[in-house]
Amino acid sequence: RNAEGIAKFAAREAHRLAPSSGDDDVAASSPARLASIDLALRVVAATLVTKAETSDDDAAAIAARDGAALSTAEMHPDDLRAAADALDALSLNIGVPRDMDEPAANALRAYTRLVAETLREPSRRGPASRGDAAA
Repeated sequence: RNAEGIAKFAAREAHRLAPSSGDDDVAASSPARLASIDLALRVVAATLVTKAETSDDDAAAIAARDGAALSTAEMHPDDLRAAADALDALSLNIGVPRDMDEPAANALRAYTRLVAETLREPSRRGPASRGDAAA
């Protein structure tokens, strides 16, 4: 319901924390960048659901890796970096108790950062992002 607003907020915060050379908030205005941020946020959500359903950190980490690989295989590297930066910025802006209680905020921060790291490092994303044959 509010996916676009969250993606725009994360893009603006990423730009505020590390402005690009001469860009005037380009991340917030580019549809491709917003789409990449939206996909990354969906991977975070799927990872949190996996963790909640299985209570298994390893399964959640695999979900983050595989979700990032499947969702971002065709994305431009600049859009992947922008999505990772936006996730990092979002993780810094999760407020307790404003947004949620502390355990939920800690989980959201942890998995947001995990997905951001996975987006930055192709070797962590699994076979789909490297063009390898599916396992």
